[in-house]
Amino acid sequence: MKKYLYLGILWTTLGIASMIFDFVHDPPYFTLFIGPIVFPMGILLIMFGGLNLLNYHMLYRQSLFTEEEAAQYAGILEHAMPDIIDGIQAGKSVDDIAKKVEQDYGIPPLITLKYILALGRSQKKS
Repeated sequence: MKKYLYLGILWTTLGIASMIFDFVHDPPYFTLFIGPIVFPMGILLIMFGGLNLLNYHMLYRQSLFTEEEAAQYAGILEHAMPDIIDGIQAGKSVDDIAKKVEQDYGIPPLITLKYILALGRSQKKS
C-alpha cells in the first residue's frame, strides 16, 4: 500500500522538476509540440503522481478498523485473537488467517484483515 505513496511522491516531484527545468532552459526538453499545441510533460507526471497519492489515501481510509466494526465484532474477535496470533507467529498469510477465522468464528475476512492491520499499527506506535 505504501508503494502508492512513494510512487505518488516520486512522480509528482519528477513532474515539478521537469516543469522547472523546461522553464529555465530554452529549448524545452520535456514538452510535446503537436502542431500549434504545446503540452508540458510535467503536467502528465504531476497528474499521475496525484492519482497515485489519491489511490494511497483511498486504500488507507478503507483499511482503517472503525469504532462501529470494533463494537460489532469485539466479543468475537476477542475469542479469535489466539488463532490470529498463532497464525501470524506461524508465518501464515493474512488471507489464510482470515479464511480460518471466518470458518471458525464467522467473522468476515475483511474485518479480520482490518483488525490485523490495526494490531500492526498499534504495535508500531508503542
